[in-house]
Amino acid sequence: MTIIIDFDALKVAELYLHTLLSRATGHITGQHEVNLNATTLMPQYKSRLEKWATLHTPTPVVAPTPAEPQVSVSMKQMEADNNADLQRRVNKARAIQRLEEYAKNVGLADTQANADLIRKWVEASGGVWTVQIVDAAVQELNNQLE
Repeated sequence: MTIIIDFDALKVAELYLHTLLSRATGHITGQHEVNLNATTLMPQYKSRLEKWATLHTPTPVVAPTPAEPQVSVSMKQMEADNNADLQRRVNKARAIQRLEEYAKNVGLADTQANADLIRKWVEASGGVWTVQIVDAAVQELNNQLE
C-alpha cells in the first residue's frame, strides 16, 4: 500500500512511528510517498501508520502564484526625472518671458495669430520651449508676425 506521509506531522504526533519509518525509508522531514509493503516494518506498525495516514492526510502543497512584477525606480532616476521636468518648466517660463519682452520692447503684437504662428513653429522644431527657440522663431517668422 502506497501512502503519502507528512514526516514533520508524524514526528509531532507519533515520534516512535516516525523514528521507525525514518529508519526504514531514509526520510526525516517533508512529505513523501511511502510503500508500506516494501518496508521491513512489523505488521502492527504498518497498520498504525496506515490508520495515522488516513486520519492525517497531508494538505496538498499549492505553488504560490507569482507576484506581479514590481517596477523598481531608483531614487536617482526619480530625482533625474524631477530635475528634467523642472528644467523644462523653467525653460518654458523664460521663453514666454522672452515673448513678453518682444511685445514690450520691439512692438510684437500680443495677438492670437502671432501666438499660433510661434507655437506651430516651436512644435515643428521639436516642441521644446527655450529662449533660443523663441528668438529663432521670431527671426524666422519676422515677415509673418504683426
